[in-house]
Amino acid sequence: MILGAAFGQGISTKQAHFYDEQVAQGHYLLAIEASKAELQQAQSILKDEGLQNWTEHQML
Repeated sequence: MILGAAFGQGISTKQAHFYDEQVAQGHYLLAIEASKAELQQAQSILKDEGLQNWTEHQML
């Protein structure tokens, strides 16, 4: 499911498979559209809450 959406956003096949596997294992996938400052604030909050993996993609 994530694969199709990811291809449309410029995410690599390898990364899309990783996301699919993680979601299938019960993990969450969070997509944020924000300014650089807002992304930094979100990253700080999520790290404080135990964020395990943070990847930033430029959407097409």
